[in-house]
Amino acid sequence: FFFPGRLIMRWCFFLAACCCCLAAALAEQPGLDRVLTSVLAAEPSHKRMMFLYSPVYADAPSEKVPPAAATDPDPAAPATTGAVSVGEEQEAADEESSTHDPASFTARCRAALRAHGLWNASTGWQLQDAADTVHVAWAFAQFANHTAPCAPGAFFNSEQSRCYDFWEKDFFLQELLGPLGLAWPLTLHNDDMRLTLGPRTVVVNRDSPSDLMRQACLACNATCVSLLAANHLPASRSGYGRGWAAAFRSQFTASVVHPYAVHVVPRGYRSGFAPATPAFHVQPVTQRAHTWAFVGNPAKPHRDEMLDALTRVPSHHVVNTSSNSSLLPGHEVRAALGNAVFCPIPAEDSVPDSWRMYEAMEAGCFPVALGKRSDAYWYQHFDWAALQFAPATRWQAFVFRVDQWSNAIYLMENLMENKEDLQARQETMLAFWAAWKSFSASKIAEVFPRV
Repeated sequence: FFFPGRLIMRWCFFLAACCCCLAAALAEQPGLDRVLTSVLAAEPSHKRMMFLYSPVYADAPSEKVPPAAATDPDPAAPATTGAVSVGEEQEAADEESSTHDPASFTARCRAALRAHGLWNASTGWQLQDAADTVHVAWAFAQFANHTAPCAPGAFFNSEQSRCYDFWEKDFFLQELLGPLGLAWPLTLHNDDMRLTLGPRTVVVNRDSPSDLMRQACLACNATCVSLLAANHLPASRSGYGRGWAAAFRSQFTASVVHPYAVHVVPRGYRSGFAPATPAFHVQPVTQRAHTWAFVGNPAKPHRDEMLDALTRVPSHHVVNTSSNSSLLPGHEVRAALGNAVFCPIPAEDSVPDSWRMYEAMEAGCFPVALGKRSDAYWYQHFDWAALQFAPATRWQAFVFRVDQWSNAIYLMENLMENKEDLQARQETMLAFWAAWKSFSASKIAEVFPRV
């Protein structure tokens, strides 16, 4: 009798190989896990094959368990001393809500921040999963020592123990970020002692970009825009570079504009300065009551000389704010400037740039600046801006510079003699200012294309 031993051995090896492949597939098919377990239990003669099947999967639940990193303590996370950290309860809630979806931005970003040593338990992060919106994070009040958080876009004044609106809040939201709402909804976040970060985030800061936010955006692969309201020229280049999809700042300076391709935006106007309705009509200069107007504290440096010289002009309007405990409402400032033909711009202590320049143009009032301190700056700033969106416009036709304030008297008198020319200059100025705002907003919108 002939026994085909070799053929049987081949079939055994074939079946063993099939069982190995099936066991490997079970790691990704929990439903087959239960089927094979029941089959092997019903066929005792085949239990000799159980060594091919891992007992871990035989006892596993029907659904996969989330990764251990989502529930177990992270060894890279900083140790705590038992004190409740800022935002600790919210952090736990955020982490618990994201464990059901390990692929969410919150889960991935949290792991990336910890891996790069950027997760600070004492500060915390406010991570946002919504990918269909642009998150506006106000980072300038971070670590402010206050118990009651201010509203989004406001900061806490420790001396007066009250919240104040961020000076450029209206300008940034209405003029620069407003068009984003047409393509992406805007969500405003206050830091509340925590830094906000989402898949698409505009980080608003003061004086210098947040280098921590830049590193976090880079680690989390988020699309981030840095929008900086600078009160001075940068002392260093910290905060610029990789991590930002685009960077914008007021205060023109070649040290960051050229090497880092930073876009310069105008400083804009103070909160409350913009008209309440978009249909607001700027009064023509030919119908204005005053030759020039100034709103501010005359006691500040460089202003006494200016006012002493210009008060010789018969028709002028000065609003002295030295006795006010708080800033004059923006709409009152606009009303004063909007009824004058010229607006003198006193020199600032640290930099030549000033909100007054842009408030004057917004109100349709011709700015007059002192050339001996700000001439070089304005040439660089306005020349750069004009080349971007209005190369044929001569900004010198509506932004005037004088060597000394006494010369401003003759400048005003000569220009006031030709009303038609003044009206044409005002129209050119308003068109230039509108184009500058629109261009700045479009550069930000390019980072977040319309859906």
